Parts: sequence; structure tokens; C-alpha cells
Amino acid sequence: MNSSLRLFFIFTLCSELGAAVEMGVTYSPPEGNTTFIDGTTWCIASLQAGHEQELQDALDWACGPGLADCTAIQPGYPCFQPHNLLSLASYAFNMYYQSNGDSPIACYFGGTGLITSTNPSYGSCQFPSSSSPSSSG
Repeated sequence: MNSSLRLFFIFTLCSELGAAVEMGVTYSPPEGNTTFIDGTTWCIASLQAGHEQELQDALDWACGPGLADCTAIQPGYPCFQPHNLLSLASYAFNMYYQSNGDSPIACYFGGTGLITSTNPSYGSCQFPSSSSPSSSG
């Protein structure tokens, strides 16, 4: 590929991506080749010391541009309590993860997400899960 053609390709690609961002288009993570642990997985938040802001940003993204259904973590709903960042982010991350085909990349959240085979549900707060092992290619 000659240099002028390469430059044109890069310019075109950047222009298209820029236009998509300006229009508010959100790209979903890819699905496929997902291996489930014991058939059922959830995505939860993992809080490391000093990363509270990253976790808050990821929670805001999941419930905003990520389009996760965060109704259950609103006041008066079953997952609002305990009202702490780790619990709220875990529910939001899991909703995003489940709605995006349980893809490992859909649980990354800048390194603050963690895939687990341990059900994080508590009391009347039920975390949806992957229902059965599967693979797609």
C-alpha cells in the first residue's frame, strides 16, 4: 500500500469514527467465543484502593451511554440498598454484561469489572445471569 493511499485510509477511518462519536453512536463490544465458568457468570465491580473515581465513571457510563437497565438501583427499588459504590456498580456492570452477550470485554470497564461464577444476588436484589453454557463463533 503506497503512503498516499495509506494516509487516505487513515483519514477516512478517523473521519468516520469522529462523525459517529459526534452523532452519539455507541459501539457495543463484540460477541462470540465466550466460555462460561460452570455455565453461569456475572460481572461485578472490583474496587482497588485509590480507584473510586474510575469505578464511579464506569458506573455512570454503564447506566448512561452504555444503556444498561439501572432501574433496580434507583431509590425504592430492590438493589438500592446497600447504597454504596461497589454494590451499585456491580449491579450496573452485570446488567450491561448480560445485555451484551456475556462477552468478557463487556465486563472490562477500564479494569474495574470482574467476571465471577459466584452469584452476587442478595435479599430481594436478584442479579440476572447467563443461563447456560454456550459458544458462538
